[in-house]
Amino acid sequence: MSQVDLSPLVQAMTPIILAVVSAVLSLIATLALAELKKLTGIKVEASRVKKVVDYADILAKREILAASGNLATASISVKSPLVAGLVNEMLAHLPFELDQLDVTPEGVANIVAGSLGDLQARMTSISPPEPPAKTTAASGALITSSPPLSR
Repeated sequence: MSQVDLSPLVQAMTPIILAVVSAVLSLIATLALAELKKLTGIKVEASRVKKVVDYADILAKREILAASGNLATASISVKSPLVAGLVNEMLAHLPFELDQLDVTPEGVANIVAGSLGDLQARMTSISPPEPPAKTTAASGALITSSPPLSR
């Protein structure tokens, strides 16, 4: 019996899956806010929601840019230390907005994880660049492996 290697397929599908998960999380957040409004009669200001989501996006972008490795294919859990640190930062900087929206720390973790997942879905794995061609010290001419062209 032969085995089929599915790792290339899984690797190719990861950005698509992450984009779908991010979209689903956004839809769930939107539906939850609509349900909150319906049940409580509290009108949720769109500007507060936008401020919270925008801040999560800014923090996620900062972490992606500061990462020492490429996070395009990294698996980041809602319970990861990275997400926990960003949740604490959001709770410290946006306490009023999060309180007014009645967002729990778990909800903030889902927002942050969604922002990270959205960024990951847009990233691609980057392989290290090719080293530059060597030059000779005396002439500054490129050293190549192919013979020079004849005229």
